Amino acid sequence: MKNQLTKLAVAVISMTLLVPAFSIRSQDSTQTVVQHVGQSPKPAQLREHQAYELLFKRIASLETQAEDRERDGIDGTALRQLIPNRLCLSSSQTVILRTISHDCLANASALDRKAFEIIRAFRSKYPNGHFDSRKGFPRAPVELDLMQAERDRIFLQGKKILQSSFDPAEFASFEQRLQKFIMTRPRDMR
Repeated sequence: MKNQLTKLAVAVISMTLLVPAFSIRSQDSTQTVVQHVGQSPKPAQLREHQAYELLFKRIASLETQAEDRERDGIDGTALRQLIPNRLCLSSSQTVILRTISHDCLANASALDRKAFEIIRAFRSKYPNGHFDSRKGFPRAPVELDLMQAERDRIFLQGKKILQSSFDPAEFASFEQRLQKFIMTRPRDMR
């Protein structure tokens, strides 16, 4: 009985999360990194698209915080200028970065909503997380892998657009500052 309850608990948790217990990412042909779910990757492990996704999310978060402050009658300019100041951006570069950030996050969000529908349909095949344990865990829909690749491309495309709007030397300098900035924990930014 205890063994059956354990199997049931594992099945329910696995199906609820619909995420493999580990994600394996290859950094080069000779080294593989295993990362536990829920564990933040070390900044040195971030892939290019992840660095830009993180940057764009930080911009959106600071914008939301600035709007919240302004609703309370407090000036939100300092929050809005935090990233442009750290990255030494001009006002025109800041406008471009914010626009690209907003567009990339909106596109990724639309893709996430589609993925959620696929996940919901998949989960509905296994009410309460029950499945035939003799067949093993059911494979997640292949569409999700394709959608993840598309989601990664969204952020890489945002980087390319940003790169095309900068002078090559300016962009190289921006990338160096970005790597340092990404390694800064959000609570240490202020």
